[in-house]
Amino acid sequence: MRWFSVFVGVVSLLPASMTFGQSRDPRTPVCACGVDHSLRFASSDARFFSQTEPTHRSIVADPFFSSRGVPAPVTKHSVARVEHLEPTPVRAIADCAPLQISIPEGLLNRLLTEDRSEIAPVRDVIAKADVIGRQQTSTRVVVDLKPSADDAELHLVLTGAVHSNTVGVTSQAAVKTLGRHDVLAIKPVMFDGYQITTKRPQVWVDVHNEHVDAATAFDGTLFGGMARNTAIKTANKQKKQVDAETAEHLVAQLGPQFNRDADRQLAQFNREWRDSLRSRFGDLWPRQMSARSTDSELVLSAAWADAPEMNWNEVNKTGSSGTRTIDNDAVKVWLHESVVNAWLRKLDLGGKTMTEAELRGVLE
Repeated sequence: MRWFSVFVGVVSLLPASMTFGQSRDPRTPVCACGVDHSLRFASSDARFFSQTEPTHRSIVADPFFSSRGVPAPVTKHSVARVEHLEPTPVRAIADCAPLQISIPEGLLNRLLTEDRSEIAPVRDVIAKADVIGRQQTSTRVVVDLKPSADDAELHLVLTGAVHSNTVGVTSQAAVKTLGRHDVLAIKPVMFDGYQITTKRPQVWVDVHNEHVDAATAFDGTLFGGMARNTAIKTANKQKKQVDAETAEHLVAQLGPQFNRDADRQLAQFNREWRDSLRSRFGDLWPRQMSARSTDSELVLSAAWADAPEMNWNEVNKTGSSGTRTIDNDAVKVWLHESVVNAWLRKLDLGGKTMTEAELRGVLE
């Protein structure tokens, strides 16, 4: 029994390669990965995220905040399950599954990074002043993988800036304000091999407002300059309140929008994963799947343990002895020959003579 290791070049467009690993001693219970994976499966109470149970953990270990030397604020999280799929009672053994697919974080970011820039009008009330103007919001969303042995976990990290040009109007004066506000939002996403679930994002805004001009009823008179200076000084005295309300309004605006956009796309992934792929693969679709992640790769494991040809005792006797390497531009696939044999038997190709076109039609 052998393992096949396949590298799929994505950016460099290198040809796929296939290597044969060495079999380990069947008398030792330790898998080629170095871990004892004797026949055991994950318990039925494996981690799932409740829709009603809040948590109170802050993301204090996140590099985006540790680099700033300050802890992330503690907020209450509630869970938004994107799509409900039927639970599976048994999960594949991760490191000894006959099919493993490793996707590096670099490739995920090449595929999923999204840049967006929007210009929108501003109509608001800040510190009892009617605020009008416009703002330009420029954001980028990237993927940040997190170590997780239960389910694969990643953070969708939105960073960006909001540039605003507004005028705050009261009965005494109109004050022109230029703003540049830094935005950071983090949305946790979990994938167990069957479906994606999410949490609502945390959003932080660092407000920078500058009052640059003012207009009053005294413009054009001897006291016009003095009145404008007084209006700007008064606005500066309210800076703490203005900045706090600005941050609150931006969080209320950007957080739900980021959450809706992400959940909509992830729900679409769940539907395609459940319906399109399952229906396309039919009997070849795995019975057992699991996912895990490190800080640099997402690994999807699959097994057909319910089929006679996929006996776990036999699968666990052999493994790849090679060292796992990470290539930011490639997907790596570990495929046990028992999987290929199972697929061929399920396709019922034995004893048949086919042309290349006919074989391609069966495989497609």
